[in-house]
Amino acid sequence: SLPFRLVSSSQTYSAGNLEAFLFVTSLLVAAIPALLAAILLVACSTEPVESTEPAPGEMENPSVPSNTPQVPEPTQDNEREKSFDAALLISVADLRAKIVQVPSDYQVVDIRSYGDWWTDRLPDSVNIPSGMQFELRIREIAVGKTVVLVSDASHSGVASSLAAIEATYGDTAHLLAPQDGMEGWKQASFPTDVSPLDHC
Repeated sequence: SLPFRLVSSSQTYSAGNLEAFLFVTSLLVAAIPALLAAILLVACSTEPVESTEPAPGEMENPSVPSNTPQVPEPTQDNEREKSFDAALLISVADLRAKIVQVPSDYQVVDIRSYGDWWTDRLPDSVNIPSGMQFELRIREIAVGKTVVLVSDASHSGVASSLAAIEATYGDTAHLLAPQDGMEGWKQASFPTDVSPLDHC
């Protein structure tokens, strides 16, 4: 009878374990929907955090308050006007009076094209066209004299020529430029040099 009781006890023990396993499994299965519902509830109740970063096209300078007026970037016209202040624009009448009074104190440099200079020019002027040629021939500018830069009425090339002189000599205090360029000089009927071929 002992072996029978052992087998019977073992079967009873296995049946109890199975019942316990099934009970726990049923509890877990019943808890899963409640757990999922709780997760969804928390996710839906959380408000999204808005980004404080500006859009790519709305970046601001952190060092400058938004209500501070922005200083405009210097334009070519502003730089040209600033250079003219250093060059001391002068009327053609005053310029002629200065040159006539002490001609040896002045060097007249015509920065127009060679063709324009050849056709009509101030007396005793030299032609050094603005741009690359002016930079290459910058040493032809007389040191110790007041340099007169002659251009057209729009002052084309004056700013770049002034910059080249300043970069080479570090001084633009002894520079003059007629207000209306070569056109103003001719309109005032002041003397000019004309190439011999132009009289033919």
